[in-house]
Amino acid sequence: MLGAADTLSALQGLSPKLANASKKRAGTPKESAAVAKRSRLLQLAPLEIEVNGKGKEAFPRAALAGCVTVDNLEDGEIGSGCCVDPDQGLILTAGHAAETVGAVRRVAFPSGVTVLAECVRVSTDYDLSLLLIQEPARSPYPYVRICHSSATTKAKLFCVGQPGVRAKQRLEANLGKVVSQTKRPLESQLEGGGLVHDCPVYGGCSGAPLLHAQTGELLGVHVCFDHNRFEAQAVTVEAVRQFIGS
Repeated sequence: MLGAADTLSALQGLSPKLANASKKRAGTPKESAAVAKRSRLLQLAPLEIEVNGKGKEAFPRAALAGCVTVDNLEDGEIGSGCCVDPDQGLILTAGHAAETVGAVRRVAFPSGVTVLAECVRVSTDYDLSLLLIQEPARSPYPYVRICHSSATTKAKLFCVGQPGVRAKQRLEANLGKVVSQTKRPLESQLEGGGLVHDCPVYGGCSGAPLLHAQTGELLGVHVCFDHNRFEAQAVTVEAVRQFIGS
């Protein structure tokens, strides 16, 4: 598994722009006060999480604490993601959920903690983005560990994302399995994903983490549903590690 120390080590090799963003995010006292005020206005009640599927009783629910909603307040589009670093406050989501560096999204944890996060990195190879929480004072944040091993066919997993219902913001964890994975898990995955799964997915699931049903570790990031092939696709965990560590 990729723990907090491993993630922090990988972050130290990220671009100077990301490092500077981490240093600058506190901003001036006036800017910090403005961000804090906006965040208070966005504070939500604890999110409802529904876990569906046979064997859900054995699922390590503690892993759900690091799963988040990712919302665009400007156009109303909703997505999902997960925190991958508890101290830096890095949120991993789909690239099309935050397409440009500097884009701001509302991020809500299951506890109800709601923050603003700025996109600091967009992959040129995979449908992935990294957001940086703008309120480090609240750290450490709950996070999801990244699995060191590859996903295996028929491995059971839960896709944790928004069900596409804007009226009541919540998360659903739906059980499924890995159907297949490309033999080249580091190949480009901009137009789709290299991992195919059969978890039920909805419009708000873009960026949803795929969590191992027994360990709760990240095995992939859901990015799309291919209607021609009628299959749900995710970016592979190998690509996730490559993206965060590159």
